[in-house]
Amino acid sequence: MRVELARQAQPVKNDRNDGLGRLFRDVGRDLTDFVSGRVGPQDAADLVQDSFLRLLERDAAALMREPRAYLFGIAANLVTDRWRALQRRNRVEIEDQDAAAIADPRPDPANCCALGREAAAMLAALEELPPACRDAFVLNRLEGLGHAEIARRMGVSSKTVQRHIGRALEHCMLRRMQDR
Repeated sequence: MRVELARQAQPVKNDRNDGLGRLFRDVGRDLTDFVSGRVGPQDAADLVQDSFLRLLERDAAALMREPRAYLFGIAANLVTDRWRALQRRNRVEIEDQDAAAIADPRPDPANCCALGREAAAMLAALEELPPACRDAFVLNRLEGLGHAEIARRMGVSSKTVQRHIGRALEHCMLRRMQDR
């Protein structure tokens, strides 16, 4: 019975396994160098092992004709597959980063508060101006009217409109500097 168990425990030897072992000894280093040059040494051993595993799954007739060329072809295909998988992974990571970088269309609450304070300060500064000066500024800066149109509406010269707008700008800038 022990002799029977010992015989069963011995590895099964056949021509195909012997040929594969011999092929690994003859081609293994060259194949590792080939794969390392394309994916780097850290992944080369895995891809070489996968190449030999795929060779085992293939037709024995192809192995007999040109085993080295067939094995290098498998390795090249595995390198291409690895590269494509990395490209897909990188594209997904980039898309995830792009999605995270898309600005929220709603305004930031902190910016809203700051803008609200600035608008209130600007309105307060405008309220301090004489009515004609304030009106000329609002018509020009908020409604987009030119000096000639404002002068016509207000019944004054364009030069007077220019002075009113200049005075309003100067006053608002001074107030803004004081508020900081």
